[in-house]
Amino acid sequence: YFDTVYSWYVDHVQQSFALVLAWFEQVFIVRLGVHGATGIAQAGGKILRSLHTGLVQFVCRDLCARHARPLFDTGKKFMMTPNLSWILLIPTIGLAVLFLIPADKRVLLRQVSIAATLLPLLLSVWVCAAYDRTAGGYQFVQKTPWVEAFGISYHVGVDGINSLLLLLVGLGSFAGVLVSSSVKGRIKEYYILFLLVVIGTYAAFLSLDIFFFYFAHEIAAIPTFLLIAIWGSDRREYGAMKLTLYLAAGAALALVGLIALYCAVGIGSFDIIQIQEHLANNPIPADVQNWIFPLIVVGFGVTLTLWPFYTWAPVGY
Repeated sequence: YFDTVYSWYVDHVQQSFALVLAWFEQVFIVRLGVHGATGIAQAGGKILRSLHTGLVQFVCRDLCARHARPLFDTGKKFMMTPNLSWILLIPTIGLAVLFLIPADKRVLLRQVSIAATLLPLLLSVWVCAAYDRTAGGYQFVQKTPWVEAFGISYHVGVDGINSLLLLLVGLGSFAGVLVSSSVKGRIKEYYILFLLVVIGTYAAFLSLDIFFFYFAHEIAAIPTFLLIAIWGSDRREYGAMKLTLYLAAGAALALVGLIALYCAVGIGSFDIIQIQEHLANNPIPADVQNWIFPLIVVGFGVTLTLWPFYTWAPVGY
């Protein structure tokens, strides 16, 4: 039935969609890209004020706190400990630098993007090498309260699977920048959106907080639509809109399921470790699980291309 929905979109919604893209270009590209540092400073001030008690504050505080995880193991092994927050902070700094670089500096834009993906890749290799497979479990954990009233925190860590997924993201993002030399138009905007996808993907794999995970996943998903719509190949508008409709539906179902899980657990926290420990001794009633589980499986099944919900992926990607 998607073709029918798409035909309706072409007939009724395409004009509104064009206006949204024009607004995005005017606000985020023209204003931030052409007007230079003044626009960046004003926008940055607004963002920092809005996130005064949000993610930026807690990441920086976590990096600088005196009680942070020590750099050296005082036990038998003398080995530096990876700081996972730098994997997120480096591409974020690269993203901010891209905003300040004029659009005609193509070589510099590319060099900054390469550095912003190469350094996290090296850190990911370090994480894989330093992970103690004998001990197992979550390691290199960092946690700072974010929105305490709802039990939301900046909580990152890796286990044996996540450490390999970080390496996969690092290799993929670095390779993606290297092969993007064929991109000719709007190269600045391309690398900005690409780094947003990289940041969101890294954050999703590092997250040990359900809300932070969902937030990071959406950061990675939204720029994907614009990347496909602007720089895609044949039928890119069709592919981008199909991706958007499917991902929006899946994200809505997953969000309802995660909120229902949060309420059903009843501990007032989105922390994955705390939820696991609580459910080990206080399982959710089976009748409640029977309607929460399909929401989460179908919601993330659509967004993560689980069979049989993957039909948008070949067209989109």
